[in-house]
Amino acid sequence: MVTDHAGRILYITAKLAELLGSTPKMLLGVDFSRFMAQPFMQLHSKWMKEAPVRAPISSCRSGAPTVLITQNSTPVPAKLDISIKDQGDKSIYVIKVMPKTFPQALDDRRLSLRINPYGQVLAASDAPATLFGFRPSALVERNINECLDVFFGLPATGGAQRLDMEHLITELVHRVVDQKDISWRCGVHPPMTTEEVTAAQHNVVQANMLANRTKAALMQLEVQEAEDELGGVVGLTLHLWRAEMLTGVVEVNKDAEIVQAGCCTLHQPGPLFGVPSSAMQRTPLSKWLPSIPAGYDGLLLDTKEKTALKHRTADIKIGPTRHASGMHSDGDPVHVVVQVNVIINFASVIVGAPTKR
Repeated sequence: MVTDHAGRILYITAKLAELLGSTPKMLLGVDFSRFMAQPFMQLHSKWMKEAPVRAPISSCRSGAPTVLITQNSTPVPAKLDISIKDQGDKSIYVIKVMPKTFPQALDDRRLSLRINPYGQVLAASDAPATLFGFRPSALVERNINECLDVFFGLPATGGAQRLDMEHLITELVHRVVDQKDISWRCGVHPPMTTEEVTAAQHNVVQANMLANRTKAALMQLEVQEAEDELGGVVGLTLHLWRAEMLTGVVEVNKDAEIVQAGCCTLHQPGPLFGVPSSAMQRTPLSKWLPSIPAGYDGLLLDTKEKTALKHRTADIKIGPTRHASGMHSDGDPVHVVVQVNVIINFASVIVGAPTKR
């Protein structure tokens, strides 16, 4: 597909038009953002006018999967390969659209590891090596304590005072059974033995290299329980989300109360705060992000601008990008980037890219 500088379709293949539920002839001149899911549809026009020099890693411009909406309102996850070509004094965009399933799209944003009760990796998902800086297959038959900083130095079993992988994973299982979809913050680095990590920490150059290769992440444990009457755990899958790839969407009403948490499986807000997204339903947005302006009007107005007070919120559809702080369930602060846009008397709040663990 080819679009002009404003995103209007100049050329589209028959196959892509069919995927979107139309024909090439019917789509000529149509704004491509029409096929984006909200709230990204509305934000697209602003990006076309004010495109940043460097796209964030969570953006579809960087290859992160996004969700397209067909003519019959069917969501289609897809990866976009976007290139810009100069044509006179204007630019055109050449866009390759590669449809995916939702599980495939999740694999591009997180690394999933099937583990045993001692932390040994039995199988790894097909996540890209660029996600954490190493091939997922390199972890198979190794222990997660070799790539997760929170488990560094712990033996698989038999640890003093029950400090070992077996007991910690058992504790995590109990917590997940009590509260599904909770998450924990951690750091992920290429697999290294305890001896290799210890040696690196005692060398300034190697310590800096290890720190640079350790990526901030969020860890979720999925517990597969037996479906028969005996019950019991039959499988464990550890999901590691690259923190910079996380983007959550919540919808708030005029009172800045969350009425919907998450627009699809790719944009759940709960992991940003270490809680299930359902726990955010019917709560004030300020509970999670107390540092942002209070109320609906405060979300949309840029109080740093001298002209902000002259604007009416009815005239504003997209609010400013803000750096905000909240509290993670682990008791430490979480720093995120927030932007608001209005959708028919409601506001969608995009919360993403935690900056620190």
